[in-house]
Amino acid sequence: MTQSECPPAFQKFMSTDGTPLTSLRCHRTCAVTGHRHLLWSDIKYTFEGIDHLETTDGQKVQFAIGAEGEQLHPFCIKYSGDEAYIVISSNSHHGNQTEEPCHTEQERVDSFSINQALAASQIQVATNSRYYRLMLMNEFEKQEEVGAITLPLNRGQRSRRENIRRDPQAFSNTLFHHSMLLEEIEKQDEIEASAPAVKKNQRPRLEKPSPLRNQMSNSDYRRACRGTLNDGGCKWDCALSKLFIVLPSDLDSWDGLNPSTHRFRIYFMCDNWNNHDSLTSLPQHIHLSNHPGYRLTRPQEFFHQYGDYALRLLLMIKHGYTSSSYEVPSLDTLKIFWKPEIFGRNPISDNIEYLVDMAIDYLEELSPPTWKQLGLSRSQSATIKTFLIVEDGDNTEGNLHRYISSAQFVCWRCDAHAQQYLNREYLVQLREFICGLGGIIDMQQAVIKINIGSTSETDKFLSLLDSANHRFNIFIKLNWRTTWAYVKELCMDVSKKKSVSLAIDGLTLVNDLQALEKTLFNPFSGSSDSTESGSGLQFITFLNYPRPQEYCIHFRRLSLQSTRSPARLAHRWVELRDDLQKFRSLVCSARVAADCNAAASELHTVLKRYGDTKVTLVTIYGDSWSTVFDLRKGAFVQAYSQHTACPNGILSSGSLQELTVELGELAFDQDLFRLVQTNTGLQDLNVSYCGHDALYYAENIIKMRHSPSRALCLSLFDRMRGAQDRLTAKLIVQGSEGENPVLDVVHGKGFNPAPPQRQSKEMSASIVSLLWECDHVSSQLTNHSASLLAKVTQHHPSVLTLFTLDMSQLSAVGCNSMEMVLRRSRLEHFNVMCGLIDSSLSNSITQVLGSLQWFTLKSLVLSGNRIDEWIKLWSPPVSPQLHSLQVRGTGATQQELSHISVLFIHQLVYASSLLELHLEHIQLQDKSDWALVVDGLDPALLQAFDLHGSSRTQFMATTSAVDLIRSRFLFGGNSRGDSVMHRSSKMTRRLKKLKRNWCRV
Repeated sequence: MTQSECPPAFQKFMSTDGTPLTSLRCHRTCAVTGHRHLLWSDIKYTFEGIDHLETTDGQKVQFAIGAEGEQLHPFCIKYSGDEAYIVISSNSHHGNQTEEPCHTEQERVDSFSINQALAASQIQVATNSRYYRLMLMNEFEKQEEVGAITLPLNRGQRSRRENIRRDPQAFSNTLFHHSMLLEEIEKQDEIEASAPAVKKNQRPRLEKPSPLRNQMSNSDYRRACRGTLNDGGCKWDCALSKLFIVLPSDLDSWDGLNPSTHRFRIYFMCDNWNNHDSLTSLPQHIHLSNHPGYRLTRPQEFFHQYGDYALRLLLMIKHGYTSSSYEVPSLDTLKIFWKPEIFGRNPISDNIEYLVDMAIDYLEELSPPTWKQLGLSRSQSATIKTFLIVEDGDNTEGNLHRYISSAQFVCWRCDAHAQQYLNREYLVQLREFICGLGGIIDMQQAVIKINIGSTSETDKFLSLLDSANHRFNIFIKLNWRTTWAYVKELCMDVSKKKSVSLAIDGLTLVNDLQALEKTLFNPFSGSSDSTESGSGLQFITFLNYPRPQEYCIHFRRLSLQSTRSPARLAHRWVELRDDLQKFRSLVCSARVAADCNAAASELHTVLKRYGDTKVTLVTIYGDSWSTVFDLRKGAFVQAYSQHTACPNGILSSGSLQELTVELGELAFDQDLFRLVQTNTGLQDLNVSYCGHDALYYAENIIKMRHSPSRALCLSLFDRMRGAQDRLTAKLIVQGSEGENPVLDVVHGKGFNPAPPQRQSKEMSASIVSLLWECDHVSSQLTNHSASLLAKVTQHHPSVLTLFTLDMSQLSAVGCNSMEMVLRRSRLEHFNVMCGLIDSSLSNSITQVLGSLQWFTLKSLVLSGNRIDEWIKLWSPPVSPQLHSLQVRGTGATQQELSHISVLFIHQLVYASSLLELHLEHIQLQDKSDWALVVDGLDPALLQAFDLHGSSRTQFMATTSAVDLIRSRFLFGGNSRGDSVMHRSSKMTRRLKKLKRNWCRV
């Protein structure tokens, strides 16, 4: 079925001074002109003393003409759309009056045929003549005789009656019009007299089928019904039942000419699916709710919005519809009434067929049906509540209960159908448990509010909820301090119960969230995509968080933080989320700062549309990034990105105040440098690293910082295996300018953020060390990093345990800093890079090596191509306690150790409880010194003696050393040169293991 008609339109009028006047409703599209039109008689009746109409540009409005240029009868004015016509009265224009050219009797008959007269007076001819006579006669309070007939006139028509008396032409036309009407009534009376009588209290039944239904094929009708019933608009949320019928009421005062007397009532229906697996014997069909219905306020406005949908429902109720999912019984079966033997007879049961037919006729005449919009949206469903006149003590749900299906489709059913799958035994236990904790369970709204004081109570609540086999939206008040990990686990457990929404109040975390946790503060993070397809929670609300009178709404990819008080969520949350997705799409595709501005404009439009003016922050979550838009500042102020996964338009916006970057392994490229340089207002920078140490990133970030007027809080997180984003350093950097800034590190709370004074073409960078827990440093040292390390370890001397000393880039100033670091630190693992020594730094290197604290050292590694030169600068060790010693030569040539170096190694080996000795690519200048090395080993403690490369070759060629190692290890020498002893069984097992795993001699 196709319909070319449009919804009702109203022509606007205004006076010559621009004052708006009464708008008139246009008639349907004229078959001759193809346009909507207004009758000139209606206009003259509304605006007394009118001479003609003009457009806003001063042009006189002409009467409508036909295809051959002749004027149409009765006279019509073409609808002008949104443009208003100016009413010109006869007092302002004389001598230019337009007289209607209607003189002959035939023209008067043609211009006032039955249908045109009805259109002119806006009277509808009802099929039943008795009811029409009732409408016609009861509508008027006074009658006045004109000629030979009685004309019914009300008070509002007295001015028109006076015009009829003065105008013979109008009198003649009116006389003819009413005579034709009475003729039609009498014909209908004769037909009705031969019809069978109806019951005394029963309204007459309209036998004629609906013209609209006749115009549709059966397949089109079923398709329309299927679309109406199965529309997806009820998924996740629906404020009211999508099924209802609107019927006329107060028929005794109904006046066909006066729309103000047209009263209607709306009756909601149980939206029950035709489920053959029901656990009860209840009939599975749609039926009226056990409720007297609600009076409609502003019915004309209601029909303007919902007339097409209401007409579709009336036709479906009248003719019925059956499918695998729904059963809508036809009206003649009266199955639409639910259990009259229990709830009593419905007041409209006697006249239901007549009322439905009357409502169908009314809606068909009121607005041409389109059948294009299927179903109701959530916002449309919620807006229906504004048209209901609710009596005291009643609700707006019509005694229906919210029902959430396993697929999270929300519908409204009677209590019997809503609870037909419920396990009542566990429901009783659930109710008792909730009430015992001071909570409530609202079965009609499918809402649970509960106060929980411990994890055990949470577990019991979730267990009973699962056993009850009924789905609720849940409100939880937490009465204890918890962790963010537990909150996420709670949200996921509730999501498995197929709840749509979860609200948590009283959220108090044991520990404040770190920077990385804040960027991922979304209870949906880490969950599967099932929540987007409708199998889990759709939104989560944190009330009074992060501060009292604030709340956060979390969707899977979005979150809103608001300062609204009291905290509440609008009923249009699904539409809000869908519209916010447009904003998110613009953000994801942003390439330059202008794209971000366009996204911000879209966000303001969306929030204004839904009235969420108290929203302060909107967070968008990507797969490996997130960003925060501050509506008060109108800019993106926070961003989190794995390397540079965040959209470039956000990172380069220049407005970021907080940036969190998760770098790849050993990654530090120009991208991070560009981000810091672009966002000059950056106040917080959080870097998660893997593969380097905190000193490496701290030095590079401080050197790239060029904003001396603003302090930067730098936080470094170690992402190494087992560290789990452990915060290793937190520094406040103030001012860094020039190529070689001097680092002035300040500790304590008395830091003054004012920019320091210039000193000899350099700007000193003041640094407040709020936290330093970096226990390892392996990067190459510079004077800057050495100075920084010396200052931060001043208050944390025991933190550093693993240190690699690479002094190739240090000057005397850097050496002094390293001397302080080694003297304060209690190193356990020390690696020395033995490179080329600058002769001018020999004394400085000697002082650095001499400051090492030997009594805490467990492992020493000497590597490089200048090992012998470095050992010669080293003072004899004091009380070494080494467990592992490694000497590794590098370079193309073999490293040769002098006798002095061998004595240093012998002293380390002899004085320590050495467990491992590794020599690689090392040769001794005197081969006999191998015996000196071996003599210091203790076979009772040694677990590994490893020789590689030239070290192994030279050792095997030294007979004395080989014999000594054999006698010491194979024959169980006592220790360090004592007499040979017989091998015990324990020593034999130790030697076998040593030979199998370690000893490669």
